[in-house]
Amino acid sequence: MERDLTPFLSDCQAGHSDFQVKHFILGKNADTPYGEYKQACREIKKRVRGLKDLAFKRKELVLDMEDANTHGDSGKNTAARKSKAMADLMRDNLDELDAQIIDTERELALFADRAAELKAEIGDLTPALRDELEADMWTERLRRRAAAEILAAQAGVSLGTMETIMALPEKARKKIVKVVTKESPAIDIIEPPEAAKE
Repeated sequence: MERDLTPFLSDCQAGHSDFQVKHFILGKNADTPYGEYKQACREIKKRVRGLKDLAFKRKELVLDMEDANTHGDSGKNTAARKSKAMADLMRDNLDELDAQIIDTERELALFADRAAELKAEIGDLTPALRDELEADMWTERLRRRAAAEILAAQAGVSLGTMETIMALPEKARKKIVKVVTKESPAIDIIEPPEAAKE
């Protein structure tokens, strides 16, 4: 292939976009600040574990690459040439692994920034406060889910699609809801007048 693929490879974002993080990972759990905070903490934990795994894989790959280079430099026989070719492949794999580490660190920073904002709002989680916040979260989550079910049934779309629509920014959400539903009191349940505007 003669086309330069570098721009496409540079533009490729393997992980979640900032938009996905905000609206679909955290947004779907943003029934209350505590619900969003709880999800952010889960995502932070997953990425911390993922970064540890990636760091180990990187160290292992570097050692294997050094061995392959050493063996490849040792002679001109077939095994040495195969080792040299393997070292080149490992170098490419190392570049991809480094890009994955950078992207995972970017996601981790997004979740950590949002968690810090929410933690400031929520405060220290005592067992009593956690129980209270859990009850509030589940009450709000079920209220919104019931409304989404009403709208989904009315619009003839799946509940999952309606919940995804409801996680979009307000302008996009209203644009789609207006198209797929008739006027319904369920819209007021999902977007009560007192809801904070984005």
